[in-house]
Amino acid sequence: MLRTLLLSTALVTTTVAAAPAPDEPKPEPKANDKAGIEVYRLKNADPNDALEAFNSLTGQPNRLGPAPGGRQPGPRGPGGGGPGRRGGTVDPTDPFDTAPAPAAPKPVVARALVDARPRSLVVRGVAQDLQLAADLVAVLDTPEGKPLPAVKTVKAFRLEHIDATDLAAMLQALDPQMSYRMAPVGRMKLLLATGTDEQMKELAEAIKELDIPAK
Repeated sequence: MLRTLLLSTALVTTTVAAAPAPDEPKPEPKANDKAGIEVYRLKNADPNDALEAFNSLTGQPNRLGPAPGGRQPGPRGPGGGGPGRRGGTVDPTDPFDTAPAPAAPKPVVARALVDARPRSLVVRGVAQDLQLAADLVAVLDTPEGKPLPAVKTVKAFRLEHIDATDLAAMLQALDPQMSYRMAPVGRMKLLLATGTDEQMKELAEAIKELDIPAK
C-alpha cells in the first residue's frame, strides 16, 4: 500500500513538472518603428537646401510599402458589396462570404518641412529617418572652409569644378538603373548620397573622373 502511494505521488509530481509554462507576454514593438518629431536648427545653411536634400535622399514615393493585406476586391454586387454581399455587409447564409481581414498598419512615411523663423528643419519619421536628418544637417551646416564631419548615413562630396546638379544629371544618364540616391546642393558645391559602401566607393571614383576643370 505504501509503495502504491509513493508511485502515485511521483506520477503527480512528474505530471506537474512537465506541464507547459504559461504563455510569455509578447514583446513591445521596437522603438525604431515608432514615429518621432525632431527640430534641427541651422546656423549657416539654408533650411530649404536641407529640406530638398532630405526629400531626395529619403525618396518618399519609394518608401511606401505594399498595399495593406486583406481581401482582394472582386466584382461588386448591386448593394455595393462583393459577391454574396448585401449593402457591403457579411451574408451569414453564404459560407464563402467572410469578413475582410483587418488592414495591416501602414508604415511610417518620413515628412519634413521648414520653419523659417528659427531657421529650422522639422522632421517626423522613425529613428532611421531622424538619424539621416541629423547627419544631413551636420554636413550642410559646416562653415565654409572647414572639413566636413564624418557621419553614419550620408556620404558628402565637395566639388571643385563641376556643378553639383549637372554632375547628378550626368551620373543618372550614365546609370539610369542606379539604386543609390543623390542630393545635389548647387550653391554649396556639394553632392550628397546614400547607399552601400561599394556604391559610395564607385561614386567617389566617378566623381574623381568627372570633377575636372574646363578647358
